[in-house]
Order: sequence, then structure tokens, then C-alpha cells
Amino acid sequence: MSDLGGPLDWIPPMEPFSKAKAAAQHALALDPNLADAHAVLGTVYRVYVWDWPTGDKYLRRVIQLNPNSSFAHMMYAFP
Repeated sequence: MSDLGGPLDWIPPMEPFSKAKAAAQHALALDPNLADAHAVLGTVYRVYVWDWPTGDKYLRRVIQLNPNSSFAHMMYAFP
């Protein structure tokens, strides 16, 4: 491991995805209409958990809340 930090250090994938999921769930508990929090959960479920239907549900919600979200459209388009 590098002591420079940042992208030079290896982090097990479970750690950042778990933290991202928890933070997004907390954000949605405060405001269920936060498009970015839905986008994070959609990404976590599709990329990490491999629960495509749940990920798609969150990404469709992002597109409802923010139809101009290029990130949501990009993630939703990935097979």
C-alpha cells in the first residue's frame, strides 16, 4: 500500500459500496426525492449487488425526478 492515499491505495470493493449505499439510504430517509441518492443506489445495486431489477427501479426514479440526468441514462443503458 502506498502512504500517498487516494487512488494509489487499494480498497476492498465492499467498503466503499457499503458506505455509499448507507449514505444514499440515509439521504433518502431525509428526502425521498433526491435524484442523486437514487442514482447512487441504482449504481450500487446494478454494479455491486448485481440486483438488476432493483437497480433499474432506482435509475428509473432518477429519470422521473431529473429527466436530464446523463448519469442515470448512461447507467440505465448499460446491459
